[in-house]
Amino acid sequence: MTSDDSGRIATPLSSKMKHKILIGDCRQVMKNLPPASVHLIVTSPPYNVGIGYGKWTDDLPIEEYLELTRTWLTEAYRILADGGKLCVNLPADDPNSILFEHFNIMKQLGFRLVCNIAWVKWDWSRAGKFAISKWKLDKFRYHSMNRGLLSAYESVLVMQKNHATLKGRSDLKYEEFRDWKYNVWLISPLKDRAHPAPYPMELPRRLIKLYSLPGQNVLDPFLGSGTTMKACMELGRNSIGIELNPDYVEMLKRQLGYGSLEIENAEQMTSAFRQQQAEFYRHFRIP
Repeated sequence: MTSDDSGRIATPLSSKMKHKILIGDCRQVMKNLPPASVHLIVTSPPYNVGIGYGKWTDDLPIEEYLELTRTWLTEAYRILADGGKLCVNLPADDPNSILFEHFNIMKQLGFRLVCNIAWVKWDWSRAGKFAISKWKLDKFRYHSMNRGLLSAYESVLVMQKNHATLKGRSDLKYEEFRDWKYNVWLISPLKDRAHPAPYPMELPRRLIKLYSLPGQNVLDPFLGSGTTMKACMELGRNSIGIELNPDYVEMLKRQLGYGSLEIENAEQMTSAFRQQQAEFYRHFRIP
């Protein structure tokens, strides 16, 4: 809770925030967002490794996948405020090297690297401490010089739009910065598999507190199970999520609360609808 100058208890910041889900393909939906309207983007795009996402099949030819990547990253750069951050969770060593492909495209678009965080998938309950499935361990029983090592981490690329600084008062506590200041984070993966590729709440929570300020606007263009939006609700940030699969949106309604979300089908946009969008996004203005 916060207090005003008279000492009265004011409304908690988190209850004043707006949270909006747009249903559709992020490549098209992001084109309708105003330029410089978002302070932070936190997301984990499809890895193109054959995971089923309902309406989306995650096994595109690599050229098509990279074109998709360039399209949404181009829009990400446009809608970020000067000094805004882009945090993208990616596999560290997949066969198509999409981590490096994303980084190359980001650099070409004008992003600069802030840091590369290693999210180590830690599990205190296991003897080896790393959260690696048993079938992978069994498959890796014998060493071959032609085979890489077991991957126990994923990367989070933190990129920035130009060298500007977002102004405002941070809510990051000293104890949090002390615990998070190294670029290696030991965080257990999420075990609830309502979505085929979720990440744990702790990951976006840290990124949001480190790279945005209370009351600012956070976007997840691949919303999925809604972890980024849920973290924004708890931390007093506005949030916008884009999701292609309406089934996941129904799941989010149940998990996050019907009354806390605004939901629109981006495929049904008309000129009148776009005008309503413009009115809504006046709330998401950059100071």
